[in-house]
Amino acid sequence: MADTFSEQDLASMEGPRAAKEPGSTDWCWQTISALQHMWSSLHLNYAHYMAILEEAEEHLIWDKVPPDKPYGSKDEMLKQVEVGDTKDAQKRMKVQTLAAQAKALQRRGNTNKDSKDLLGLIAKDHPDILLRITNGEFDSVRSAAREAGIPIAQPRKSVTLSDNVDHVADVLIDYYTAEQLARIIEKLSTVEPNPFKPRAS
Repeated sequence: MADTFSEQDLASMEGPRAAKEPGSTDWCWQTISALQHMWSSLHLNYAHYMAILEEAEEHLIWDKVPPDKPYGSKDEMLKQVEVGDTKDAQKRMKVQTLAAQAKALQRRGNTNKDSKDLLGLIAKDHPDILLRITNGEFDSVRSAAREAGIPIAQPRKSVTLSDNVDHVADVLIDYYTAEQLARIIEKLSTVEPNPFKPRAS
């Protein structure tokens, strides 16, 4: 049964990594396993991952495993074992932070069903805006998308008119951009009051 396991599997099953000699073949294999396990996690522990990666770099494990044909370089090892480098880990953390920020915004009622798509576009094409989102500079994903210049399809929304003009104004402010609101104000300023309509109290 044991011969169905790879050398890496066997090394990883033989006791904790901390009990092995740093730089030894078994230690190198288990270090790779640790990196793979952390990288596959839904929530990467950045500090722990970087600590293990730094140990891998310190002991040049890509020159030691596989023993018969070492990876030869850090980049090649990372590619073959399918884990990320420092930059990849930083990007991963930004995405995780962004997701947490989006959830917080959603709890406050500031996101809608299109937010996930908008977040994807921002993360892909506007890393500067993405960083500002994670820093809490925007009160909604839509406002961040507008800042990034991403076209946003306005969902259909009904507004119930009432005598409570403050409420109506709040709804309009929440729905329209500043430019659209300016156009509405300009248009309203040219309208003559209807003399036949009773004034709302």
